[in-house]
Amino acid sequence: MTDEPERPAPLAAPAVTGPSSGAPGSPRDGRRTRAIAACLLAVVVLLAGVLIDSRREPSRDRDSIVLAGFENRSGDPVFDFTLRQGLATQLGQSPFLNIVPDERVRETLRLMGRASDDRLSHEIALEVCRRQGVKAMLEGSIASLGGAYVVAIDATNCQTGEAISRDQAEVKGKERVLGTLGRMASRMRRTLGESLASIQRFDAPLDQITTPSLEALHAYTLGQRARAREGEIESIPFFQRAAELDPKFASAYASLSTVYSNLGEAEPARRYARLAYERRDQVSERERLSITYQYYSEVTGDQSRAAETLEVWKQSFPRAFQPVNSLTVIHNFLGRFERAVEEGEEAVRRNPSHGFPYSNLAYAYRGLGRFDLAKQTAERAVALKIETLVTRRLLYQIAVLAGDEEAAARQLGWARDNAREFDMVGVRAQAAACAGRVREARQLFEEAVRMAEGRNLPDVGTGYLAWATSMEMAYGNARIAQQSARIVLTRRPSFDPHLRAALTLAMTGSPGEAEAIVRELAGDNPEHTVINSVLGPMVRAAIELRRRRPERAIEQLRAAAPYELGFVGALGPLYLRGQSYLMRGEGGRAAAGLQRILDHRGVDPFSPFYAVAPLGLARARAMAGDQAGSRQAYERFLAGWADADADVPVMLEARKEYHRVLRLEASARAGSE
Repeated sequence: MTDEPERPAPLAAPAVTGPSSGAPGSPRDGRRTRAIAACLLAVVVLLAGVLIDSRREPSRDRDSIVLAGFENRSGDPVFDFTLRQGLATQLGQSPFLNIVPDERVRETLRLMGRASDDRLSHEIALEVCRRQGVKAMLEGSIASLGGAYVVAIDATNCQTGEAISRDQAEVKGKERVLGTLGRMASRMRRTLGESLASIQRFDAPLDQITTPSLEALHAYTLGQRARAREGEIESIPFFQRAAELDPKFASAYASLSTVYSNLGEAEPARRYARLAYERRDQVSERERLSITYQYYSEVTGDQSRAAETLEVWKQSFPRAFQPVNSLTVIHNFLGRFERAVEEGEEAVRRNPSHGFPYSNLAYAYRGLGRFDLAKQTAERAVALKIETLVTRRLLYQIAVLAGDEEAAARQLGWARDNAREFDMVGVRAQAAACAGRVREARQLFEEAVRMAEGRNLPDVGTGYLAWATSMEMAYGNARIAQQSARIVLTRRPSFDPHLRAALTLAMTGSPGEAEAIVRELAGDNPEHTVINSVLGPMVRAAIELRRRRPERAIEQLRAAAPYELGFVGALGPLYLRGQSYLMRGEGGRAAAGLQRILDHRGVDPFSPFYAVAPLGLARARAMAGDQAGSRQAYERFLAGWADADADVPVMLEARKEYHRVLRLEASARAGSE
């Protein structure tokens, strides 16, 4: 199992991920906007009962907005949190407005000595606003009035505490509240200085870009709150309920796709991404870009198209952190770590209070082998109390590599009883496997599988089984590897564990079966980058190796060359190329390729291919006539496996070969004397 990405919710969830602003206009546009706004608002006062003090100065281009609470005085719990979510979604269509993300609000509340989930009353929100250096804040309320409802939105100048604007409307019937709220939000955008042209372009009705169902939006809002406060797994029932209440609710499907993708459940992520994409005409422009990206990433698997969509999103909404965060994910998976660092740093700059950008940036540094910067970045998230389990998993990896048992234990302690504790158990299994402690690794992999299945995440469990299968294959346990691969195939695996099982079948004596698997998956997914340019070529190369055609294996791996250092390959392309050159008797080229694995441990610190690379390097150097270098490589392997199980096949082979090298060196010394 590779390191999964950390992606925020789709953009219909600004209350969690924070909508961002686009490019500001010129000062001249600002003066024109204020003049038009004064005239327009005068009309609105007469026709819609909107009370505006036109003498107040509207918000400037680069001003951000704090979205305070939306007080529910109606007595109906369906409005709890729901109208704030609706207001945020409607305002989030704007490339002009920048709503301060909820993560930053929670961080500010902690600095104020308050609980991060304290209700944002007028006074508390005003202090948050001032601490953030933000000019204006919005708050709302709803109250019942006989058989009707009174909805109000207030804008306040944070620095002076004076009212900028108040909009109030009476609504007859619960089912009309969302539509009215959307129209009020649009008017407020005009009051705050956004141009009429911008509003006309980015102003779809609220009940069309979310859902006309208050109950569905309420469930969706609770899902976003659960995701922000508890975690991915805890949010799933709420999003599922939202989709049940309104089967046309694109945002609910998009959020489910994102959550399942982050958890490593590829098939539901793909299914929900397709459902969201089929309903993309019912969302805002910003979320349409988010859903389109998700479609290319999860359904077609075309990472080039996914990245192109993210670039459009990034340019269209230059304050949104989501597109640059997702670009970091793509570059990490495909091995473009320098670019991943650039995008990751930009994501942190755009939203320094969200945990995902720190996590993905830290993994980019790890990919470059900059473990010091990876640790510093991850620890920044810990200090801010916004880290995720994936962040803690990285810190565990770094602690194990540094031999810091105390730091490693801290990460394990933090993860205990977490809903995703299976991921920490899984990385413990990988660490044990990399050190040759195969029996311990098997037990931990079994535990990780059980825990994942207990959370109703079967493909995550299958991923760990596939990882264990790769371990058995790389370490020479061919019979066990074959059995494990066949178990993986019985579990209806997604493409990743499916192809890793096929790789094992190819390497352990069943190339025909492996060939059928890769042919079917490639045929069903012709645009899929990982299937056709990474894992598929690896399986085909393994098939050629088994058939003792190393030249063809090397040719198959050419397709994977641009991505061979990506997380998704887990150093497999380099390993297979090294084995191909060994089979051809080209020791020098094999040694150069295998050395690259050792030089890039950050790609996958506990990869089984990394674990056996020193052994392959020793053999390659011996083939090239470098006996001293060969002995050093054997000694490196044996030192790394000092605590390994004594009966692991590659360990037995290494010891036997090492003693042969020592005898040859002794014989050479005796001959020279």
